[in-house]
Amino acid sequence: MIVGVGVDMVDSRRIAKSIDRFGDRFINRIFTDAEQQAAENRGDRTL
Repeated sequence: MIVGVGVDMVDSRRIAKSIDRFGDRFINRIFTDAEQQAAENRGDRTL
């Protein structure tokens, strides 16, 4: 088994399109509660 930590790089426009299309269903599946709160505090749900 490979266990590791990393960062995935994606185009933020792609994330924005998915949020527009799927809304909270996408957000809840992809981001942790802490990540969602941090994004809300910044005012940008795509980062």
